[in-house]
Amino acid sequence: MYRTHNNGELRLQDVNSEVTLCGWVSKRRNFGALVFIDLRDRYGITQLVFNEDIAAQISDVRNEYVLQVKGTVVERKDKNPKLETGEIEVVVSEVPVADVVKAAKKALYTGNIGDGKIFVYDVVDVVRISTSARGKDALKYEE
Repeated sequence: MYRTHNNGELRLQDVNSEVTLCGWVSKRRNFGALVFIDLRDRYGITQLVFNEDIAAQISDVRNEYVLQVKGTVVERKDKNPKLETGEIEVVVSEVPVADVVKAAKKALYTGNIGDGKIFVYDVVDVVRISTSARGKDALKYEE
Protein backbone atom coordinates (compact mmCIF):
# COMPACT_ATOMS: atom_id res chain seq x y z
CA MET A 1 0.00 0.00 0.00
CA TYR A 2 1.29 3.42 -0.98
CA ARG A 3 0.04 5.11 2.21
CA THR A 4 -2.73 4.79 4.76
CA HIS A 5 -2.80 8.47 5.77
CA ASN A 6 -1.39 11.73 4.51
CA ASN A 7 1.11 13.71 6.58
CA GLY A 8 -1.38 16.31 7.76
CA GLU A 9 -4.18 14.18 9.16
CA LEU A 10 -2.86 12.13 12.11
CA ARG A 11 -4.08 13.27 15.54
CA LEU A 12 -4.24 12.04 19.16
CA GLN A 13 -7.20 9.76 18.36
CA ASP A 14 -4.85 7.84 16.01
CA VAL A 15 -2.44 6.85 18.83
CA ASN A 16 -1.48 3.14 18.66
CA SER A 17 -2.53 2.92 15.01
CA GLU A 18 -0.24 1.25 12.48
CA VAL A 19 0.28 3.63 9.54
CA THR A 20 2.13 3.85 6.24
CA LEU A 21 3.26 7.32 5.21
CA CYS A 22 4.98 8.73 2.13
CA GLY A 23 6.60 12.06 1.55
CA TRP A 24 9.85 13.90 1.25
CA VAL A 25 12.29 14.76 4.00
CA SER A 26 11.81 18.33 5.13
CA LYS A 27 14.21 18.28 8.09
CA ARG A 28 16.49 15.70 9.71
CA ARG A 29 17.81 15.83 13.29
CA ASN A 30 20.30 13.27 14.61
CA PHE A 31 20.50 12.76 18.39
CA GLY A 32 22.83 9.78 18.61
CA ALA A 33 20.64 6.72 19.08
CA LEU A 34 17.54 8.52 17.79
CA VAL A 35 16.96 10.23 14.47
CA PHE A 36 14.01 12.57 13.92
CA ILE A 37 12.73 13.37 10.43
CA ASP A 38 9.97 15.78 9.47
CA LEU A 39 8.19 14.06 6.61
CA ARG A 40 6.24 16.42 4.35
CA ASP A 41 3.64 16.04 1.64
CA ARG A 42 1.15 18.49 0.17
CA TYR A 43 -1.14 18.07 3.20
CA GLY A 44 1.28 18.73 6.05
CA ILE A 45 4.18 17.48 8.18
CA THR A 46 4.52 14.45 10.45
CA GLN A 47 7.49 13.88 12.75
CA LEU A 48 9.09 10.44 12.41
CA VAL A 49 11.25 8.80 15.08
CA PHE A 50 13.87 6.22 14.08
CA ASN A 51 15.51 4.08 16.78
CA GLU A 52 19.13 2.96 16.52
CA ASP A 53 18.40 -0.19 14.47
CA ILE A 54 16.23 1.51 11.84
CA ALA A 55 18.39 4.67 11.77
CA ALA A 56 21.23 2.69 10.18
CA GLN A 57 19.02 2.09 7.12
CA ILE A 58 18.56 5.82 6.56
CA SER A 59 22.08 7.04 7.30
CA ASP A 60 22.40 8.59 3.82
CA VAL A 61 18.94 10.21 3.77
CA ARG A 62 18.98 14.00 3.54
CA ASN A 63 16.54 16.81 2.71
CA GLU A 64 14.30 16.19 -0.30
CA TYR A 65 14.83 12.43 -0.29
CA VAL A 66 11.57 10.53 -0.76
CA LEU A 67 10.57 7.99 1.90
CA GLN A 68 7.84 5.48 2.50
CA VAL A 69 7.71 4.33 6.13
CA LYS A 70 5.60 2.05 8.29
CA GLY A 71 5.20 2.64 11.99
CA THR A 72 3.06 3.26 15.04
CA VAL A 73 1.50 6.58 16.05
CA VAL A 74 2.45 7.65 19.59
CA GLU A 75 1.75 10.74 21.68
CA ARG A 76 4.65 13.20 21.74
CA LYS A 77 6.23 14.06 25.06
CA ASP A 78 7.16 17.55 23.86
CA LYS A 79 4.13 18.73 21.91
CA ASN A 80 4.53 21.31 19.16
CA PRO A 81 1.51 23.66 19.05
CA LYS A 82 2.78 25.21 15.80
CA LEU A 83 1.97 22.02 13.85
CA GLU A 84 -1.44 20.48 13.29
CA THR A 85 0.19 17.10 13.91
CA GLY A 86 2.28 18.45 16.79
CA GLU A 87 0.71 16.21 19.42
CA ILE A 88 1.82 12.95 17.78
CA GLU A 89 4.82 11.32 16.14
CA VAL A 90 5.32 8.06 14.28
CA VAL A 91 7.83 5.53 15.63
CA VAL A 92 9.11 3.89 12.47
CA SER A 93 9.31 0.10 12.37
CA GLU A 94 10.05 -0.43 8.68
CA VAL A 95 11.59 1.50 5.78
CA PRO A 96 11.25 -0.45 2.55
CA VAL A 97 14.73 -0.28 0.99
CA ALA A 98 13.41 0.28 -2.52
CA ASP A 99 11.58 3.38 -1.34
CA VAL A 100 14.60 5.30 -0.08
CA VAL A 101 15.08 7.37 -3.21
CA LYS A 102 16.93 10.61 -3.80
CA ALA A 103 14.28 12.98 -5.11
CA ALA A 104 15.73 14.39 -8.28
CA LYS A 105 13.56 17.23 -9.46
CA LYS A 106 12.37 16.51 -12.95
CA ALA A 107 10.97 18.99 -15.41
CA LEU A 108 7.68 17.44 -16.48
CA TYR A 109 6.54 20.17 -18.81
CA THR A 110 8.11 23.10 -20.54
CA GLY A 111 5.84 25.58 -22.24
CA ASN A 112 6.27 29.07 -23.60
CA ILE A 113 4.38 31.90 -21.97
CA GLY A 114 5.24 35.18 -23.58
CA ASP A 115 9.01 35.55 -23.65
CA GLY A 116 9.61 33.18 -20.76
CA LYS A 117 9.32 29.47 -20.18
CA ILE A 118 7.61 27.62 -17.37
CA PHE A 119 8.83 24.46 -15.70
CA VAL A 120 6.70 22.21 -13.54
CA TYR A 121 8.62 20.13 -11.01
CA ASP A 122 7.42 17.00 -9.25
CA VAL A 123 8.94 15.61 -6.07
CA VAL A 124 6.45 13.17 -4.53
CA ASP A 125 3.12 12.83 -6.29
CA VAL A 126 2.87 11.67 -9.84
CA VAL A 127 1.40 14.54 -11.78
CA ARG A 128 0.03 14.15 -15.28
CA ILE A 129 -0.07 17.29 -17.31
CA SER A 130 -2.43 17.52 -20.22
CA THR A 131 -3.33 20.28 -22.59
CA SER A 132 -6.78 21.73 -22.54
CA ALA A 133 -9.03 23.18 -25.21
CA ARG A 134 -7.62 26.64 -24.43
CA GLY A 135 -4.28 25.86 -26.02
CA LYS A 136 -0.98 24.13 -25.56
CA ASP A 137 0.21 26.50 -22.82
CA ALA A 138 -2.76 25.89 -20.51
CA LEU A 139 -1.95 23.41 -17.75
CA LYS A 140 -4.33 21.00 -16.12
CA TYR A 141 -3.09 19.05 -13.10
CA GLU A 142 -4.46 15.65 -12.23
CA GLU A 143 -3.53 13.36 -9.34
